[in-house]
Amino acid sequence: MQSDDTSHDPTEQPADTEPLPPPPSHEPLQDAPPSRRKRSPKGKHRRPQPLDEVSGECHLLALPVDVLQVLLSRIPPRSLLAVSATCRSIRLLLDETVWRQSYVNRFLHDGAAREDSVKDEVRVLVQPCGPAGRGWRRESLAREAMIDRWTNSKTPPMIHYPPVGLIHSLSLSYPPPVVTDTPPRTQRERYEALAPRPPPYVLSAGLDVGVVRSDPLTAKVSKGFWCPTGFHLRPHHDHPPSAMYLPPRNQSHVLWGLLAGDVVHTSVRSAQKGRASHSVFSKPGYSHEGAVLDIHSSDPEGNVFVTAGEDGRVKLWRLEAGKRGHIACVWTSGFATPQENRSDAVKLRQAQRPDPVILARCDGDVVAGVTEDGDLRVWLGIGGTVREVRVDVGEGKVKQMEVQGTSVLIRHDHSDAFARYDIGEEINVTHFDAGTPITSLHAFLQPSLPITTPSTASFGRLVVAGDDAGGVHIWSWDGGGAPVRSWPAAKGRITAIDFSCGLVAVASHDGYISIFDPLPSPPLLLRSFLANHLSSADATIAASDRFDARYYTVNRLILENDLVVASIGRKVFAWRAGTAKGRQAGKKDTRRPSGGRGEFKAGGSRGLDMKALHREAEDDHEEIRQHNAATRVPNRRETQELEAMEHLGLDGGDEALQYALMLSMEQPSRSGTASPSWSPSPSPSPSPIPSPNFGASPGFSPSPSPSVGPSHSGYGSEGEDEAIRAVEEFTRNEERQMRRAMEAIRRSEGSGA
Repeated sequence: MQSDDTSHDPTEQPADTEPLPPPPSHEPLQDAPPSRRKRSPKGKHRRPQPLDEVSGECHLLALPVDVLQVLLSRIPPRSLLAVSATCRSIRLLLDETVWRQSYVNRFLHDGAAREDSVKDEVRVLVQPCGPAGRGWRRESLAREAMIDRWTNSKTPPMIHYPPVGLIHSLSLSYPPPVVTDTPPRTQRERYEALAPRPPPYVLSAGLDVGVVRSDPLTAKVSKGFWCPTGFHLRPHHDHPPSAMYLPPRNQSHVLWGLLAGDVVHTSVRSAQKGRASHSVFSKPGYSHEGAVLDIHSSDPEGNVFVTAGEDGRVKLWRLEAGKRGHIACVWTSGFATPQENRSDAVKLRQAQRPDPVILARCDGDVVAGVTEDGDLRVWLGIGGTVREVRVDVGEGKVKQMEVQGTSVLIRHDHSDAFARYDIGEEINVTHFDAGTPITSLHAFLQPSLPITTPSTASFGRLVVAGDDAGGVHIWSWDGGGAPVRSWPAAKGRITAIDFSCGLVAVASHDGYISIFDPLPSPPLLLRSFLANHLSSADATIAASDRFDARYYTVNRLILENDLVVASIGRKVFAWRAGTAKGRQAGKKDTRRPSGGRGEFKAGGSRGLDMKALHREAEDDHEEIRQHNAATRVPNRRETQELEAMEHLGLDGGDEALQYALMLSMEQPSRSGTASPSWSPSPSPSPSPIPSPNFGASPGFSPSPSPSVGPSHSGYGSEGEDEAIRAVEEFTRNEERQMRRAMEAIRRSEGSGA
């Protein structure tokens, strides 16, 4: 059989198709440069390519817009930011409403944004953790970063001891940020777009010593004390204070109330600002007739403040500007008559002497004061027609009072509730019950900064309190008496509490400090510190109501974003998230050290610059020596020695030293020339008389005298004996004078050192 010729030849092309182009040659072109493959960026610098540019289709966009926004609001903020980077159309759908719902669903509970009952909780509990008006997108991302720093940071706490004794007040303040052109590098700067700023300062105040500035992160205490008389290197006990006011988050001024009834305004300025601190006293004619029991100011600069006196009066003061300034008394209250429902013993006591006003507050043209007996007096319209309103808040010691407009908060000691009094045509009273005696309370009556601008809702008007059983309660100041949040936070009595950036800091009597996120229900514990280790005996004292319990418990507590500062008796506890050199939430500092050998830089050598330390120590000793020389008063003995030196015609220790050296040089020469004139020569008698040694120093022996004639043997005549006695007397007088001069020199040198 013949082979079939119908087999297909691969080299042949069909007649109805176009011819294929010739295959490319494998020989490289001579004129074209060699091609290089473009590398794609790796790591965090790689830019994600949008999905609409890759495939041209996004299946999520097929859903209705309202359904798509509900789905996007269920995604956490960080994941939502990553989703928005994948598609331009999705990014356009993410408005402030979606980011707000994502914030609520993430930090309260899933689906909370669709519940109407959660709106009141959001209005009370939500506070910005950074600058105001930056929007819900940046606020959501910043809050997630803040919570991560609290939970993941491994920074150790720092404790230092300011030399003020028992700490009465505490103030925390960040210096103003340094404006730089460098881009943000740390985690907090990236999310908040803030320039790097110096570490914070803490002012620790004690009534016995004054105010001391320190750095809580390095435990370095600055030199000097602020007291009512100004700034000094040493504590001054002139004008002892009986009350003081130190703003907790402002370090521009300190207000003092003195035992004599005067008030003092001290401007706190550092050496970096180039201006010295100064104090302004009130005029004596306008002072209280007794000690000042309380002083307070609602003005950020402290120019207007109010005082409560032992004389039963309330005074309003204003700091007048000028070259040196002066404090003017703007208004003074009168004496109050006894309440009708008081007992006869109380009426008799108040008739003899008015009850002292223990607390005073002011807000605008409203001034309020309360006595220990529970007599609340409110004055409206200060500066115009003053109207006084008296309210009986009940017997028992009033522990705390706050004023916001015409609303007054009153809390009694060992009471399980506090009350709000709205002063108007009628007095409305609202009680807030905790069920257990309240031991610590912090009121935030002013609205917090808005998250978005413009904002019609006011956030953050709340009252947070801790009770005797370790529970924490948060009430809305504008709401009813039921708390918004209540949860057990400690195993014993709460001694201090603070609320900031939407977080709650709680301190108990056993030395524990706990940080909670109050937005979820129940609140989430972020971190806990054991700030004070107590023995069994100290723990018993700390749990009691004794006065010395304050030396073992946390008395003051300040919370600021990722920083917490507390005072425990005489010491200050501080902790900040990050590596203490940046704000990178527990990450290691990977920067390589720069500079030469011996430099002490962050991340560099462990060695210290000893030359700088020695120079700083010498400067400190010189300042202390000058201060001691200027302020030290000589005692009676030193005064007598100085008078003796003046009698000899000596001015200071240098001239006395020169005079003593001159006497010591003249004495051996005088002794060497006088000995041969009266030394007897050796005689043939069996018992020769040794030659005397007058005025010679120890270890000095005169040389043997040359022999003389027999007519000059023995002591000689009566004139020679008188000359010898005169020389002895002169030598003794000179020795006495020299001993006095040397003793005076030693004492003057000892007192000068």
